[in-house]
Amino acid sequence: MIVDKINCVGCNKKKCIINKYCGDDLKSVITEAKQDFLIEAEQVIFKEGQKVLGIYLIYSGKVKVLNTLGNKQESIIRFASDGDILGHRGYGGKDPVYPVSAITLERSHVAFIPNEVFMNALQTNAELCFSLMMFYADELKKSEIRTAKQIYMPTLNRIAASLLMAADTFGYAGKTKKLAFSPSRTDLAKMTNTTYASLIRGIKELEGKKYITLQKKEIIISNEEKLRELAM
Repeated sequence: MIVDKINCVGCNKKKCIINKYCGDDLKSVITEAKQDFLIEAEQVIFKEGQKVLGIYLIYSGKVKVLNTLGNKQESIIRFASDGDILGHRGYGGKDPVYPVSAITLERSHVAFIPNEVFMNALQTNAELCFSLMMFYADELKKSEIRTAKQIYMPTLNRIAASLLMAADTFGYAGKTKKLAFSPSRTDLAKMTNTTYASLIRGIKELEGKKYITLQKKEIIISNEEKLRELAM
C-alpha cells in the first residue's frame, strides 16, 4: 500500500545511508523520486530473479533476506531492520536481477528509490559511494565467515550464531536481554541451515545450559558471553 512519503530532510534514522551521507539538496531530490509503501507481515518486497529497478530502505519494520538453494529449500542470509538497505546485491552485470528475496517479518514501512536517482546520488557523492563500498565489503566478509561456519560448525554452534544475528539486528527489549523480535522457529532453522527438529533440540539444549531462556515463543539471551563463545 502506497503511503505518504517521509521527507529525507530531517530524517532521524541514524543507520540510513541517505541520512548519514547526503546533504539536504540530494535528500530533497531523493524524497521527490522515491515511493513509500506500508507492507503487511509475510509479504514479498522483491523476489529472487526479478529485474533490479532500484533499492529499498526500511524506515520501520523487520525483514528477512533469503535465497533458494539447489534443492529448492530456502536459506535466510540475514535479517534487516530500521534504516537498513535492501536490494543492493542485485547491482552488476548487463541485465541485473535480484539474487535474493526480501520478505517482511512484521508490518513494515519501506521506501523505494529508482535506479537512476540512486546511481546519480552515488556518482555525485563520493562519501555515499565509499560508504556503500565499505558496506558491501563488510557484508561479503560476514557472508564468507558464515558460509565457512555452516560447513564446519556443529548445529548447536550455528544455532547460537543465528540467535546472536537476530540479537545484533533487532536488539533487546529492556534490560532482560529479551530479543526485541524473536524470529519464528522455522526462520531460525532456515537461518541455521538445519531441520526444524534439529533446531528445536538445539534450542532446548541451549536452554538447559542456561544460555537462553524461553518464554513461549520469545527468547531471552541469558548468557550472551557463553553464547558468543559457542558461536565463534
